[in-house]
Amino acid sequence: MQTSDAIIVVSATSNSTKSLGTTSQLLEAAKHVLVPDSQKYLDIMDYLRDYHLELVYGLVSNPDLKQTVSSQIQIEIEKLRSFLAAAEIIDEISARSRDIIISTGEKLSARLLTALLLDRGINAKYVCLDNLVKDKSWNTKTLDQKFYDYLINELSQLLSNNVCVPVVTGYLGILIKLIKGPVPGSLLKTIGRGYTDLTAALISVAKSASELQIWKEVDGVFTADPRKVSSALLLAHLSPEETAELTYYGAEVIHPFTMDQVIRASIPIRIKNTFNPSGHGSVIIPSGYVSPVLDSAN
Repeated sequence: MQTSDAIIVVSATSNSTKSLGTTSQLLEAAKHVLVPDSQKYLDIMDYLRDYHLELVYGLVSNPDLKQTVSSQIQIEIEKLRSFLAAAEIIDEISARSRDIIISTGEKLSARLLTALLLDRGINAKYVCLDNLVKDKSWNTKTLDQKFYDYLINELSQLLSNNVCVPVVTGYLGILIKLIKGPVPGSLLKTIGRGYTDLTAALISVAKSASELQIWKEVDGVFTADPRKVSSALLLAHLSPEETAELTYYGAEVIHPFTMDQVIRASIPIRIKNTFNPSGHGSVIIPSGYVSPVLDSAN
């Protein structure tokens, strides 16, 4: 895979301690907005601002880029601070409001990664999917394949003729402004915190990708949890059925919604380790798929 062919979909920044990760902190802020006389959500906003600015100043060398992305990050934080303050006044955080709140995490990380790529001479652009859905006539109670196909078409048009690397937010914004009717649970509750993987899957289908790569903190899919079973073996290749079985029995493999979209388009999924990029990873191979380059680490 050439850099010019890559499309990057980001989630929020993480941390060695999960509770200090950006998404966890944003959910904590949403909780404390509703606690009488609690100002903890303001402290969390300060923490996230300072944390991301520290990353900028530690990683971005170009002074102009550093100033630009620092300003962008502070603007995103101030937008969210105002949103939370309004929620505090009305004393209400809906499920869809939580979607808006956690989406800030991906905007921050996408801003940062775009600057990092530009700083290293890679032509990149920030792409926010908040307003992806143009057709306001949707009135669905579930996320069905017809709607997924609509999203795939919109993504195909949005990401066509790229001469740079798009850095895309995982949040689609679809369940907040534009789908009418009682959509159950919002994007966060309907799909869960792994919705960024679903966005990447839809993009891979939209662009007829040769492979969808999902980067995690493990080398791939194991026969058991390697943190608990020392004899667990890494699976180099596995079928969608085997993946579904592992997921059913509690393995954190890949969200079924994500796998369904790419497998039906006959696109292999490679799960790789962020901390071991040279590793082969595990590849989920669609039935009947044959490729002479499948075993390369790409």
